[in-house]
Amino acid sequence: MRQFVYALKGPQKVYRTAFLRAVSRESELTGFDTRAWRIKKDWLRTGDRVRLLDVMAGRTLDGLLFGNREGTALARAIRDEALKPFRAWDEKQR
Repeated sequence: MRQFVYALKGPQKVYRTAFLRAVSRESELTGFDTRAWRIKKDWLRTGDRVRLLDVMAGRTLDGLLFGNREGTALARAIRDEALKPFRAWDEKQR
């Protein structure tokens, strides 16, 4: 049940890349050094939330649902259960 509730929650954090001019205080970076790039996690800002709302507008739950490995079976089970009434209605229409 906890996994199901977690899968339905909306995004709350954003990941951004940041370039650090110095990796350590002792050594300066010279040229292109991949150690200088870091991924920073931060709370979504108001503008980010509005942008996400625009991206997700018009999409159905099964279009937003995805999973990897073990999550794939869970995503398919949720989609099949959610679409069961629609499929039954669709069969009656034929």
